[in-house]
Amino acid sequence: MPLKAICFIFIAMLVGACQANPVFFTKANKLIYFPECIDPTGLKVQWIGVPIEVLIKYNARAAIGVRSKTPAFGEYAKVLYNKDSLPHAQDEWIRFILYHECAHHTLGHLLPDYPPPSVPDEWVADCVAVRKLKTEKVPFAKIHILSRMYLKSKSDTHGDIEARINNMRLCYDSL
Repeated sequence: MPLKAICFIFIAMLVGACQANPVFFTKANKLIYFPECIDPTGLKVQWIGVPIEVLIKYNARAAIGVRSKTPAFGEYAKVLYNKDSLPHAQDEWIRFILYHECAHHTLGHLLPDYPPPSVPDEWVADCVAVRKLKTEKVPFAKIHILSRMYLKSKSDTHGDIEARINNMRLCYDSL
């Protein structure tokens, strides 16, 4: 693998940008590549591994999309992911999370003038993720099992798990 293909997380945090998408090894010793995401304004999304304590501040456990503006770095779009647990999840679930968070950015859900997070926005992001997994030949039965393993039973922003999984099935079957 060329050196350009590896982007160390500490460099991403210092510089604020990666030249290539970062990668990591899963417990199955497979490489997972982060998808390339660009938001509607043209900002490239950066993937940053953080400890769970950072995610808990955002009421998240696996990953969360962030967009902000700072005097030092200007506008930026990032996905913060749990650097300790995410690489140890099932490969298909890792990709689901990455596609879900990427969808929030590409659909503009994190733009400054966009309304606060909502269940419909989360379900649209779920839909994008399961459709992407379907193109990778992941059967819905596997997505269903992984959803039961990893999703919370109820969330204010993501809704009830049963309704969420039903929505995923409808999206998966409609492609």
